[in-house]
Amino acid sequence: MQVVQALTGRPITLALAHAVAAAKGDDPLRAVTVVVPSNTAGLSLRRLLGSGRLVDQPQLGPMGIANVEFATPFQLASRLAAAALARTGARPLTTAVLAAAVRHVLRENPGRFAPVADHVATETALVRAYGELTELEPAQFDRLEAEGNDRTRSLLDFVRAVREHLADGADHSYHDEYAVLHAAARALDSGSELDTHVVLAGPFGQGPATIGFLATLARTTSASAVVAQTGDPTVDTDSATQM
Repeated sequence: MQVVQALTGRPITLALAHAVAAAKGDDPLRAVTVVVPSNTAGLSLRRLLGSGRLVDQPQLGPMGIANVEFATPFQLASRLAAAALARTGARPLTTAVLAAAVRHVLRENPGRFAPVADHVATETALVRAYGELTELEPAQFDRLEAEGNDRTRSLLDFVRAVREHLADGADHSYHDEYAVLHAAARALDSGSELDTHVVLAGPFGQGPATIGFLATLARTTSASAVVAQTGDPTVDTDSATQM
């Protein structure tokens, strides 16, 4: 996989514009998917690349970009994993469903969160913690539980209770981001192909499951990568090794 590094700001955006142009080659309608760290980053890049303000010389003809999609790693993984997960009968875990599950566990078995169980900030924090902790591999989760303090173990117990509640619904169960990312990686390893060229626009700050999916994507496809540099050698080295 070709990896291009450039400083943050205009240099990295120009590098991304060149990467998209290279992916399209001589076909302006060729499908390209730019994988971005967040929806906000994708919207910003779409506007910049489509505006024509990055062109160094006057541009002839209409400005804009055609058939370029901006997606987070999870959004791309969801597309790849859709068929496999549909066969399990489980439904996608939305934020609303997760929040409802967190409220259920807070009501039924709040543990050390009992004094603040009715506070909206507690629900918000636990929803965020669930997303972060369920990115961990099972061995990492177990190690954190074994080596963590009482507060950490209480949080892990709560996350486990939410996950069990979601998996054992009376009418249906739900799959979370960890299941989606791993199913997508398995699909790539088994030969599933994307109908688009992928450009990774990093660095990515997500957890191990996301980074593992991106590594599989880089290994099994002709993806290219554009990685922002901060000027700090340690940070820049870590960012490059994600690709």
